[in-house]
Amino acid sequence: MSDQIRIALIGMGKVGVNILVNAEASMGVHLIADSKNIFWKLDAQPFNRNEIRRLMSWKRGSGKPKPRPNFSSPGVTSQSVDSLREEIKVLETVLSSSKHRWMVIDATSMPSDQDYLLIKSMMGCAAYCTVNKSPWTDFSKCKNLFSTASSTGSLLGLNCTSGVWSDQFESIPLALREIRKIRQLVIEKRDNSSLNSFFSLLNKGMSAESAISRVESVGHLEPGAVNGFVAEIKDLENKAKIIANISGATLKITPKKARMEDSSTPDFSSPEEIAQWYLEGKKLGRYRAPRSQLRIDFDGREILTKMEYNDMAKTHLLSRGFPWKCAFTMRTEKQSPREGFLGVGYGGAEKTAKKILWEVNRSKELLMNPSFNREELGQPLPVLAELVLHQDSAIRLKSVLHDKLGFSNEPSLTPRPETR
Repeated sequence: MSDQIRIALIGMGKVGVNILVNAEASMGVHLIADSKNIFWKLDAQPFNRNEIRRLMSWKRGSGKPKPRPNFSSPGVTSQSVDSLREEIKVLETVLSSSKHRWMVIDATSMPSDQDYLLIKSMMGCAAYCTVNKSPWTDFSKCKNLFSTASSTGSLLGLNCTSGVWSDQFESIPLALREIRKIRQLVIEKRDNSSLNSFFSLLNKGMSAESAISRVESVGHLEPGAVNGFVAEIKDLENKAKIIANISGATLKITPKKARMEDSSTPDFSSPEEIAQWYLEGKKLGRYRAPRSQLRIDFDGREILTKMEYNDMAKTHLLSRGFPWKCAFTMRTEKQSPREGFLGVGYGGAEKTAKKILWEVNRSKELLMNPSFNREELGQPLPVLAELVLHQDSAIRLKSVLHDKLGFSNEPSLTPRPETR
């Protein structure tokens, strides 16, 4: 099946362009779409570098006031579209006869309702790897997409929705698989690299103004971040929702938002106030950083999420600098914050294109495995498929989780269905 797999790239913003100019991707993309045009090859071959170069040059000029002719290149078919529904109709027509051979990269930034329609229409593809967080923050949409992917055999590459290279969708699904042994799992997340880098730069003696300018200069601020770090806090909240929603879809539990305990929180629209809040905590021997928390209680059938702003002890696994990185911890209810599993990895827009290609290549390897059976998998997360296939990476990660969280290596039971 490997020589039949094709890749469709949807979205030609910053991430999409980074994917295209990457040599590995430019030799493997068979269909390219943005909100106005769809391009694909008639000979079923991927776009070559010259075709990519010509397409990018045309796209840079197509946004200018002067009208330009439609893109033309030998062997390339293109069609303009005026709406998302029209785009979906064309995509379904092109992919329809062999959808199970297509891997789709979603590099869009569409709103939740629109991206949900796009994903639903693409289910049944070999794999859907996405950078768009929006539909996954809504539990109803997330649950429906997860269920549809499971029933149609589509793999879901979701690492780019939560901390990029911190690989939360590798370790957390493996921990959830052992939930009957863990019983209660606590996840804390500092998975916004902008905030983490800002605090690290303050530690180096930078002023708040210089620190936020530095973070902005390397492209780490969230889109639309015009009021300090308000968008960054929203990003933390959204990433917590995504992990809670996927956990809920996996365990058949509806997540809830816990009431936040009273705590002193700065005005996150003011970098100067955030800096003062952080440095005051440092003088007191405490560590201050906004973070999200999830508590998963398997016995009580409950998943609670909340934001945390209270001081952390310096022994807490998250009480240190993570410049340009995202970090999260997992621990059992019986463990203290200084114990458990710590996951760390680079974040930010520049790293996203490389990570989404990692997702695609990993899915390719699974699809090429003669023992892989989409129909029998029963769930869409690639790391669990790797575990079923006894692949070394998943086995090693499970062993690390065993050591850090203390669950046994005995075979796990399937989580019981939700009681009504």
